[in-house]
Amino acid sequence: MKKTILLSALAIGMATATFAQEKAAAVQVAPAENKNQADFKFETLEYNYGTIKQGDKVNYTFNFVNTGKEPLIITNAQGSCGCTVPECQKSQLKRAKPEKSM
Repeated sequence: MKKTILLSALAIGMATATFAQEKAAAVQVAPAENKNQADFKFETLEYNYGTIKQGDKVNYTFNFVNTGKEPLIITNAQGSCGCTVPECQKSQLKRAKPEKSM
């Protein structure tokens, strides 16, 4: 009887210890910053269409420039709501050549 109780207590203790173990937190290392990576800057962030009659179709082109040294690859464009539908062709843009300063 003592052996049964002892073995049961040991089994419960081992099961508790096994399931109570937390997984070791993965150490996250920040990726090295790529100073040449593609980046972009919009000429303007907003455009006010003013008053529009229902059913009118309007559009506006948001221009931007690649400010990085590596090519900027656009794979997707989407609006923040259903009332705007961006059109974007998959394209690869290269950084504009910097203007020469005197």
